[in-house]
Amino acid sequence: MTQEEEKFSLEGKIVKMVTAEHVKVELVNKKIVECHLAKRLKRYSSYFLEGDRVIVEMNLYDLNKGKIIERIKKTQPVTG
Repeated sequence: MTQEEEKFSLEGKIVKMVTAEHVKVELVNKKIVECHLAKRLKRYSSYFLEGDRVIVEMNLYDLNKGKIIERIKKTQPVTG
C-alpha cells in the first residue's frame, strides 16, 4: 500500500484546545484523538475554537493521532 492508501478522513468536533496548534477532537464514532493543524492551516490557528466541526486525516497505523486538514464552515440560517 502506498502512503496515500494508508490515510483516511473522518469528521469530528473540537472538544479541547491544548495549544493553538494542538487540539483534542471527538470523531463521529465518539473516539477522542489528539490532532495538530496541517501546515497550510497554522496561520489560521486563531480561527479554530472548541465546538468547531473539522475534517481529520488519520493514518491506519496510528489511530490515536490525526491531522486537521479542513474546518467545516457553519451555515448561517436564512432570514426573511
